[in-house]
Amino acid sequence: MTRLTQLALQTRSVTLLLAVAVFAAGVFAWGQLRQELVPDVEFPVLTIVSPYPGAGATDVAEQVTKPIERAVGTTAGIESLQSTSSNSLSIVTVQFVFGTDLKETRATVDQALAAVGLPTGVEPTVLVLNINSQPVILASIRGTEGTPLEEVVRIAQTDVVPELSGLDGVASVAVTGGQESRVRIALSPEKLADAGVSLQQVQGVLAANNVTFPAGQIPIDGVSVPVSTLHRFASVDELRNLIVGVKTQTPPTTGPGPVTIPIPVTLGSLGTVEEVSVASTGYSRTGGEPSVSISVSKTADGNTVAVSAAVEAVLEDARDRLGDRIRIETVYDSSSFIIESRDGLLKEGGLGAVFAVLVIFLFLLNLRSTIVAAVSIPLSLVAALALMLLAGISINIMTLGGLAVAIGRVVDDAIVVLENIYRHRGRGDDMQTAVISGTREVASAITSS
Repeated sequence: MTRLTQLALQTRSVTLLLAVAVFAAGVFAWGQLRQELVPDVEFPVLTIVSPYPGAGATDVAEQVTKPIERAVGTTAGIESLQSTSSNSLSIVTVQFVFGTDLKETRATVDQALAAVGLPTGVEPTVLVLNINSQPVILASIRGTEGTPLEEVVRIAQTDVVPELSGLDGVASVAVTGGQESRVRIALSPEKLADAGVSLQQVQGVLAANNVTFPAGQIPIDGVSVPVSTLHRFASVDELRNLIVGVKTQTPPTTGPGPVTIPIPVTLGSLGTVEEVSVASTGYSRTGGEPSVSISVSKTADGNTVAVSAAVEAVLEDARDRLGDRIRIETVYDSSSFIIESRDGLLKEGGLGAVFAVLVIFLFLLNLRSTIVAAVSIPLSLVAALALMLLAGISINIMTLGGLAVAIGRVVDDAIVVLENIYRHRGRGDDMQTAVISGTREVASAITSS
């Protein structure tokens, strides 16, 4: 520490330039640091969710849960394994010891699940518990002046969501609420039996008449153009009139023998075929009125404050563009807490630094010593910001609290050093001797603290 002090005194211009460079690096780091609500903590927990529609809890446990437990149970580093089997759903939670590399472990678990051989249609999803994976913004869209909910859904999906999805730092945009049109086919078992048509036969006919598959190539001007054969149902009436089978009927006759007449069986004759409105992804209400909710999630390395500001800009532009047809409201914005914490640090830390400098001046009555303390406080903080950027640490409530405490720490150390130098000056030492001796005497104590 003494050598560092001597070097700073001998090369004052270099020390000053180095301080300016550190200050500039800290200011640059403040604008580049990711701003989050809490630290980016990834708990060593994997949750495997496996839907098995229509299966009972016993079947789910035997055919899904137990095979998954056997497959992932051999993964290294497991601390505990818990599972829940209910009707149509299996949930397996695996907790690993802290320090486990979740990326590598998840890849191992995915490979194990791929080789399990689960029932047809069961596709397990592996989820990682991460606090910062929650949506950064929840917005609500609802119609005004008689705008139907179907129109609100269309506007949200075709006008707002594509713009939000294209923003930097946005990982996904989910839409909840609204209704969409579907065709519901309800078949009568009695009519199926009377016509001699099975449910599998109806399913096969529907699948065969609603297809898209390659049909070869056509040479045009020396270029082979691929051709696809496709068919899509255009209306409910087309579905009702679709022939799904043939039954025979023998009418009464006066001829020499019975006559068998084939009668086509249409889908509409076996039950009801109708277009209905169903909830697309759930239900959403704002102020008691039907609405559409939009949740925006950011990427792992995205800046919460920057992403929220960009999303708000898109929503504001949509408000201006769509006029009075719809009402867009921001229900939840996680960046507001971060901004409040950041501004609180700047305000409280700034006031603390100002009063600390005033107190130092009142006790020492020395302008030069006061300036040294006044410079050391912001210089130490911006140096910490530069180191945080290099280490990949974000601005959050934990680091902001640490920086606030650091202001007091820096003030204490500055006062101790200055007072000791001032004491040596009072004993008659020259400036350079007082600086070196005063710093050396308290260097070990300050470094330890």
